[in-house]
Amino acid sequence: MLSRRERERWIQQARVAAARCTLRYPPTMLDTSCGGAAPGPGSGLEIHDFRPYQPGDDPRRIDWRAYARSDTLVVRRPRKEVAPRLQVALDLSASMGVWPEKALHALFLTTLLVEAGRRVDWRVEIVTGDAGIAGDELDEFLESARFIRPDTGLPLFGPWPAARALRVVVSDFLVPTDFLTYLLGVSRGAAQVAAIVVLSEHETNPSFSGAFRLVDPENSSRFRNLRVTGAVRTRYRARLLAHLESLQRAAAQVRAWYARVDVPRARRSLPEVASHCMSTLVRTGILEVR
Repeated sequence: MLSRRERERWIQQARVAAARCTLRYPPTMLDTSCGGAAPGPGSGLEIHDFRPYQPGDDPRRIDWRAYARSDTLVVRRPRKEVAPRLQVALDLSASMGVWPEKALHALFLTTLLVEAGRRVDWRVEIVTGDAGIAGDELDEFLESARFIRPDTGLPLFGPWPAARALRVVVSDFLVPTDFLTYLLGVSRGAAQVAAIVVLSEHETNPSFSGAFRLVDPENSSRFRNLRVTGAVRTRYRARLLAHLESLQRAAAQVRAWYARVDVPRARRSLPEVASHCMSTLVRTGILEVR
């Protein structure tokens, strides 16, 4: 359970960090072939068509080459750019909250993305599977989100809200599924997809030994007792690595941006968390430094 004070501290630090970065603009957001771009001319950078010059037009838009050929003044009309849009799916399943630091990192990353988009006037939406959350409701969601849902598969396995958007999934991806099929569904109609994997060191490199009864955090189902030895941990790490490699391969196949944020056992200071999260997302192309 995350305390309100701790949650607020992490959210505030993410907002401060967002002032130092911006979302990477997917070039495909300007693609009109999928119906996401506005069809008319506007103030964008790509040429839509031409029209005769009229008094009051910006002289910088005059096509002087056309004038040299035809002795007629025409101006370039740029295609109206798509309003940049960000959709973030945050995995609220119980496995994300087993270790509080993992939950806080997921919350930090989501807030960082949301605030980075807001600062440059992107249309930002958090999609939880129930509905899209936008506007003033974003802050309320971030301040109250709880990682307690039973496992229903990855966030938004079904249809996403229609939009030519940058779609980001923040999850531990610890679910047996065909990642290629999943990411193809996420990418349908999107300008770009990003998968951000959040894992605790307790999960990637467990150090405990002895006899344990396995309990599913999603539904409290109890499984057989297991004696954890060094050999068992080695097999577990190999299977987890194969699982994550299958996700990374699927991301490469659909040209999705892929980032993995590891949460150490030892608690880091918030500035260290901010630096680690930002550098990871910048290195993988999701964010750019201002």
